[in-house]
Amino acid sequence: MFSMIRYIKAQLKQKVVSSPIITLLSFISPLAIFLICFVVGKNINIEKEDSNTIVSYRGILMTSVSYALYLVIVYNVSYDVAREMEKYRKQHMYTYGFNLLKFYFSWFLLYSLFILPSTLVVIVIVHFANIFPGVNIIFVFLTLYLFGVTIVSLGLWISSYISKPIVGGFVSLVITIGIAIATFSTSYFCYYQRNKSKKNSNNGITPIDLIIDIFMDAVNKGKPIGFSSEEKMWYMIEHLSISVGCSAVCLIMALISDIFFISIHVKRRFTDRKDRAYYSDLVLNSPYMTVTTIPNVKYVNEDGAFFDAKEVRQLFKVNKTKDIVIYEEKNNNIQPVVSRNGREIINAKNLFKKYETSNELAVNNVSLKAYTNEILIITGKPDSGKSTLMKMLYGRHSSSYGKNIITGREMGRWKWLSISQDISVAPKGDYVFMEHLSVADNIKLYSSMCSTRENGISILNELNFTGSSSDRVEDLSDVDKAKLKIALALLKSKECIFIEEPTALMTDKDLTCFWNVINSRKSKRSFVVSTTSMYEALTYGDRIVVLKDGSVQCIGDSEFVKQRLSLNEYNPELQVQIN
Repeated sequence: MFSMIRYIKAQLKQKVVSSPIITLLSFISPLAIFLICFVVGKNINIEKEDSNTIVSYRGILMTSVSYALYLVIVYNVSYDVAREMEKYRKQHMYTYGFNLLKFYFSWFLLYSLFILPSTLVVIVIVHFANIFPGVNIIFVFLTLYLFGVTIVSLGLWISSYISKPIVGGFVSLVITIGIAIATFSTSYFCYYQRNKSKKNSNNGITPIDLIIDIFMDAVNKGKPIGFSSEEKMWYMIEHLSISVGCSAVCLIMALISDIFFISIHVKRRFTDRKDRAYYSDLVLNSPYMTVTTIPNVKYVNEDGAFFDAKEVRQLFKVNKTKDIVIYEEKNNNIQPVVSRNGREIINAKNLFKKYETSNELAVNNVSLKAYTNEILIITGKPDSGKSTLMKMLYGRHSSSYGKNIITGREMGRWKWLSISQDISVAPKGDYVFMEHLSVADNIKLYSSMCSTRENGISILNELNFTGSSSDRVEDLSDVDKAKLKIALALLKSKECIFIEEPTALMTDKDLTCFWNVINSRKSKRSFVVSTTSMYEALTYGDRIVVLKDGSVQCIGDSEFVKQRLSLNEYNPELQVQIN
């Protein structure tokens, strides 16, 4: 609950600081729309209604106005939630334990609080304008407010399917307007024109049209609706309960649908699945692949039997060959891991990655392992495939082919949900931040999401952070942003920690502080760090993966890498060649 409160406060603060005018307009939009509709309604000549009126035309118009009040809100909530998905911040926070229930309920509470003040002002105007004389103001408030809350839930549900903010907002807006038009048309043509009672026929996402019809019927007949009128009161409670149920259903549907969509980024593309045989051939035809054929001992002495074993095998189409073919990779540029103090955390096998925008392989048949109690450094020139490989390893991107096994589980669309919570990531991108908030606010937010013994501010001090905890993240230098991402990643007490190119632009003192922080915490942990600096890799890495054009050049400890690679004495970071 504490993490939800932190998240709500952070999002409200972010909205106010980043776009104060838009936030203010959104905040007062229900009141502004109501006043416009109120003025227009005063100038419309509507046939007078009496106690004989079966369906109130005024009630139909008021129902339409109720839908109009929250059009801006439904757009904004869908936009905001879809934006969190698009930025990948929603998925990143999920890895800290901020699950989907907390995420959606936080947004639900945020916008429920957001619409409360303007709804209260609207109800006060309704009361003093005597629009529903004799109707208890509490019933009027609950009717309108619960309807607004349901609209918020509808926006959350729709946005769970869409990762593009503008598209999500637009679709929610169109659907809400469509429901409003359908409600008006049904009420007007099916009931009002035919002078036919609605009874319990609900035409919208909530029974607000029925409730307003009850209000207007009471007004036309001069009968009050309040806590003293027991029959009407229970009728009202029944319909208001349905409104609460509609809101709950929308939230539940958002949760269910997002279970299928939150990890869709790890799902392999159709073209990759279709090209499976192509990638398999690349693996089998690798220059490092050896093929060994051995006889199947099960059938060595079969030919002396009283029946033809070959004929029987062909008949049942099983075990058609006596030979067993074994494929084995033997790359002299990969140092065998004979024995280690730690246990295996990562086992990546034959990873490939090809982007839709290119015909070149960004990652080409990469296999590696990582263990606890060690620092594995992935290095190479710019565009050598480091970032792509890192993103595949920690589950930001899907692989085109191959297996990526993390803590005994293969990374994939469904296993990502559990694997992601057992690893920690300091990515290259800044999507992890609430950039308009302070450094301290970001640390407090992430600390509340995961149970941690680490102190984020203390970690920053160890990393030689030059800013202040009160500084906004957007005002920090790139180096200090990198330090903050490292601190946030270390808040999670996980066995496997990925840190993507953290040392770019760091000073010598920063480098020393960073590697001291990592070395002091590698006990029972596996650190996977990417860098363009061969010097750093050879100096600080327990094992090093050298990439070139997406392929592995060498894997081993610093001595093995020095033996296998020819390094330019004066510029070892740029000139790397196989001996």
